[in-house]
Amino acid sequence: KHNEEFVSIKPMFKTDLWTDPNLSKLKHFFEVVKKGYTDITPTPEDGVTVMKIIDALYRAAEEKRCIEID
Repeated sequence: KHNEEFVSIKPMFKTDLWTDPNLSKLKHFFEVVKKGYTDITPTPEDGVTVMKIIDALYRAAEEKRCIEID
């Protein structure tokens, strides 16, 4: 049985990337120049994972319980 205690979670963000929307693009460009190409484009599988998380959040709120994600 899951621990039914509620916790407070504060989101952590890399503030420098939110300050300037182009900063992450520049950092990626410099990394490509230094190390070679690394694709940062989300894959269809990433989209499925995000949808599973969102669905689980809605179910957890509706059923007032923890939902496991496959």
